Amino acid sequence: MRTEEEGSRTDHIGLRRGLSIAMLSFLRAASVIGAWAHLAIGGAGFAAAASGSVKVTIEAPTTVPCFDPAEFTVRVEQPLFKNPFTEAEVTAVFTASNTPAITVPGFADSEDGSTFRLRFAPSQPGAICQYKLRLRGGGLDERFRGTLRCTPSQRTGPVTASPQHPRHFIYAGSGRPFYHLGYTAYQQSTASKAGTQIELCKSPASRTRM
Repeated sequence: MRTEEEGSRTDHIGLRRGLSIAMLSFLRAASVIGAWAHLAIGGAGFAAAASGSVKVTIEAPTTVPCFDPAEFTVRVEQPLFKNPFTEAEVTAVFTASNTPAITVPGFADSEDGSTFRLRFAPSQPGAICQYKLRLRGGGLDERFRGTLRCTPSQRTGPVTASPQHPRHFIYAGSGRPFYHLGYTAYQQSTASKAGTQIELCKSPASRTRM
């Protein structure tokens, strides 16, 4: 038979083993939860990811009119950047059906690195773009993902070459022709080695180039 002291010692050892096993299980669960928290899922206009003691959130639109810029804002609480303009990098990859993926760079919009922005203007009405946004630097590596739906709009769109007439330009949204007209108006006031400019310098005439 074991003495009362031996029984107490045995119970104490068993209790310590039980506490160790419980603590190990807790740490494993916390590690899994932390890994899932590191990848935040967007789509509701707001998401958050945690990296250690730094909280990173994103404000993301879910719809945008065609050819209008959709702005994504990433906010960092208690940033550790010395220079966010050179130490941090924010990028996003947008993909839609039957179109190549588009990688868009963002930029720091605060001196302390608490705010970053990224803008993307879709060009296909009705398209649903899947995006993956990533912020790296200053000990952070945060990732967000979500969807952005492009709605119809009356925007004329950017100028591009006409598919039917590559030597002519059109507005991508409306298809209307774009007529380029540029001019430079200035007065020649300094001498030059070029004979024409020297002659112009001798007269008070101004010149317009088109």
